[in-house]
Amino acid sequence: MKIEQIKSLPFFFIIGRPRSGTTLLRTLLDAHPNVIIPHESPVIMNLYSRYRKLQSLTEKDILRFISDLESQRIFGIWNIDRGEVEKNLLKCEGGGTYTDLIKVLYACFNSVYDKGKLLLMGDKNPVYSYNFHKIFPIFTEAKYIHLIRDYRDQVVSIKRMDFEMSNPALVAWRWKKSLEEVMTFAKKYPGRFLLLKYESLVQNPEREMAKVTNFLGIPYDDKVFDFYKIENEDEFLPANAIEKYHQSLLKPVSTQSVNRWETQLNNSEIAAAEWIAGRTGQKAGYTVSGTKMKGLWYLKYLPFSFYGMVWNTMRKITFVLPFGWRKLIWKYSPVLPRVLKRKNGKQSNGN
Repeated sequence: MKIEQIKSLPFFFIIGRPRSGTTLLRTLLDAHPNVIIPHESPVIMNLYSRYRKLQSLTEKDILRFISDLESQRIFGIWNIDRGEVEKNLLKCEGGGTYTDLIKVLYACFNSVYDKGKLLLMGDKNPVYSYNFHKIFPIFTEAKYIHLIRDYRDQVVSIKRMDFEMSNPALVAWRWKKSLEEVMTFAKKYPGRFLLLKYESLVQNPEREMAKVTNFLGIPYDDKVFDFYKIENEDEFLPANAIEKYHQSLLKPVSTQSVNRWETQLNNSEIAAAEWIAGRTGQKAGYTVSGTKMKGLWYLKYLPFSFYGMVWNTMRKITFVLPFGWRKLIWKYSPVLPRVLKRKNGKQSNGN
């Protein structure tokens, strides 16, 4: 495909909190013959501040961009050849923008699925759900699939995977803030957003994927549901990622993870999650159980709610800094997150 054709391809994003089904949706779309969507990497957001103002790319700009890609571990994660990337990116010299660099880079991704004519490329990363106001201006014509999941089931999944601090108050707080931020943009630009529920996707995948393909303007293809029928798992995802986080991707779409919270969360966890996100969840169609908070439970969960607010403020402050500075700040940040995570682990073990 010629470079100018790649530059003109439409772009889309999958937005959603961790453990919300975004990897499943990304895999379904990766299995589509007309779509390319690499494994998740925050490269778009991480490098934007450095390259956003470039309007006429020089060889020096492009080589520096490639060097920065190495710091993002793109070549290892995506299993792409650095020489091929450099060759294609250098074709942008003398013109082009940051979004052109990204599109040409993404076109180098080698999917495990057979591809036909490329009509669309996309990106998926849970970090966008925390920083949507930053990702939205980068691709001015992009479309967004906002995937949400019952916040209580998300608590269950995060606890099982040890993915991040799994305290229900903190998970619910982040879920609420993420949903509110994305929906603010969706109300202003309704034609560019599709709201999709994880529960609907796994309960009626054909219907929901028809909505997705119609929204994205690509043909519907039921072969995407054979995504798990791959010969080489090592090329699909890193083995450790499959074993720890994504074993379900080696099986057909299933409803077994829906409503697990009803049996796998205790009353205090349910009450805390609903106390934080219940009202917002009801607006999104998730009914509350009616489990009420009790006196000592407030003492147990308030610190995590407070940490959520502190974390959100720090995120907004640090994001305006260069990527290298942000990494240092988070690396040497106060011990509160580690203390809370250790405390949360003890509480979880005691439940």
